[in-house]
Amino acid sequence: MSFTNVTPINSVETISLDKLSKKDFDRESFIDVINKKREILKNASLNLKAHFVGLDKVIDKIIGNIEVWFLMPDIIKRPIIINLWGMTGVGKTSAVRRLVRELNYSDSFVEIQLTNSGSSSDTYYSTIQSFLNCSNISPGKPGILLLDEMQRFRSVSDEGLEIHDYKFQDVWMLLSDGKFSGDANSKESIIRMIFESMYYEQQSDTEDEVTPPQSPGKAGKTTSGKKRSSPARARVSKQEKEIRKYHQSYYSAKSLKKLLKLREPVEEIMMWDTKKQNAILMEKLERDTSIYDGDDYSKLLIFVSGNLDEAYKMASECEVIDEDADVFHEHSLKINLVTIKRALKERFKPEQISRFGNVHIIYPSLSAKSYKTIITRRISEIAKDIFNKYGVYINVDKSMNDFIYRNGVFPTQGVRPLFSTVASSLENILPLAVLKAIEKNEKHIYVEYKNDHICSIVGDEIIRTKYEGDIDAIKVANTIDKKVFCAVHEAGHAIAYAILFGVAPTQIVSNTSSLDKSGFVGCHEFIVTKDILLKKIAITLSGRAAEERVFGEGCKSGGAAGDIMTATHDASSYVRYYAMSEINTRIKSDLQPDSETCNNDNEPTNKIIEEIIKKQKAVAEDLIDKHLLLLKEISDYLIINGTIEQDDFKNKCHKHGVEAKIFPTKEYLSDNYHKKYNEFFKDI
Repeated sequence: MSFTNVTPINSVETISLDKLSKKDFDRESFIDVINKKREILKNASLNLKAHFVGLDKVIDKIIGNIEVWFLMPDIIKRPIIINLWGMTGVGKTSAVRRLVRELNYSDSFVEIQLTNSGSSSDTYYSTIQSFLNCSNISPGKPGILLLDEMQRFRSVSDEGLEIHDYKFQDVWMLLSDGKFSGDANSKESIIRMIFESMYYEQQSDTEDEVTPPQSPGKAGKTTSGKKRSSPARARVSKQEKEIRKYHQSYYSAKSLKKLLKLREPVEEIMMWDTKKQNAILMEKLERDTSIYDGDDYSKLLIFVSGNLDEAYKMASECEVIDEDADVFHEHSLKINLVTIKRALKERFKPEQISRFGNVHIIYPSLSAKSYKTIITRRISEIAKDIFNKYGVYINVDKSMNDFIYRNGVFPTQGVRPLFSTVASSLENILPLAVLKAIEKNEKHIYVEYKNDHICSIVGDEIIRTKYEGDIDAIKVANTIDKKVFCAVHEAGHAIAYAILFGVAPTQIVSNTSSLDKSGFVGCHEFIVTKDILLKKIAITLSGRAAEERVFGEGCKSGGAAGDIMTATHDASSYVRYYAMSEINTRIKSDLQPDSETCNNDNEPTNKIIEEIIKKQKAVAEDLIDKHLLLLKEISDYLIINGTIEQDDFKNKCHKHGVEAKIFPTKEYLSDNYHKKYNEFFKDI
């Protein structure tokens, strides 16, 4: 849990719109201020885009949604709520923090990390209101609140049961209309303040009568010889009170301002003596019922930020490094408002989800181009720092950039692992090279990655540092037998995919760093139809079909166990879930939920499922037998390179009479219903 509250930076005068109805309203001044604010927004957008790579559309949406709040906060009647969703390390939190600085709102910014740990009564800081009350954001005034780490917060358990005792429950009041419920203890607090003030005032007067002021030169003792109380508890004489400017602490004055909803600045309240303070307390107590109302934060700009694994299904695969960042990027573009609301339903009640509103800005995962730009930018920053400090130019070869990308980019984990790889490789070897350059009075250092070494060339000397990337080392460790076997298996999948769907897979990899899978073929998403589901089963079984054809029945491996499970699942869904076989009912065992409304006889379907698997396995075997030369060419390439790009795969397929178009990852494969529709009705 963190709390941000720093020094104010105010550059634009606030003009209230209620002056529009007054004769003294200065129209020209108002327009001037609005134009200045628009300029601040424009510059904020440009600066954010310059700092964050690949987020231009996200930044445009954020700026577009805060424009009214920033330009004319007086007309805002409810908080502006902007939800930011994305995988870890894509810049959600840092974008909000930077925006706060750009808008000069640092003094009116509060950041809270939400959590379900602890109950609602654990500490004082167990409510949103308690954080806001201790901030510089005044009720009724604009401010920015970041509710971060929303994925750690929930009101519904994994089992779908409501959670009753958790921290920050007042967040739902705030998100509803920006207003907290009234405090029934406000009246008692005011009365207590009056009596305590009167008590201490009388006690102070009594002490002044029996304890004369301290004589000069006798610090630490009174004139009677008794030891004085500590400075923190020392009483103030009447004479001192009369000449004293401030009569209460900043904290007390601030608490009084919030309790009574006073307009006066804190410094002025600090000057009030006991008599004036009590008079104002009595007046508020007798005449102003508004002090019992809850705090109104309806002019807040609220950012809700989090990582929703329920929406970003691929985010849980944290060890994945071999999958193409562009493929992840394209898949993340499919996530939309409906996806997010469905994911939120796993954590919150429907009436709570409605309070998030409909402004859900979805961060895509970073593309390969974005990662490469970030690497280049980070290297440039390092080179600039070294030049500014030591006057030495650093020129980094592309081979170093490629090495960092191969070993540092985990598409599901954002930029943090990448920065770690830059630090452990490039930044760690530079001090020695810079020292050598200074010793030799050289102004240039050239850095490249070659033969498992980072090479720093300083003049006529080469400093070689042994540095094999962790991911490179894992892949090199794979034996030639494993590489050959995996290449044939994945080539079988890829060829069947191209033949049956007419498109190239999104990715083909046969040498990975993963402990769970030695290779994989990336697939598009499908609109489920009978024909597509049968083709998918055949493609799933084609890896094993290729193994058996090339290595023999006795050498087929257990590596296809996952394929067998997937094919069986799809065949079972074909029969029992989608009712695409001769059985037209939904089939569930009597132990499954809602089984009373389904056909509970599983036995007849087992034979049907086995028959589907046999037929589609035969389809896969036939495809492999007819395209052995293509299988060999793709396998040869994979054995050497470990992966094959879509264009290369397409060209090799074309050479062997197979057309494999490159189809966008974000698009769904379907049976072309539009064409079938037109064909059916053309003669009717």
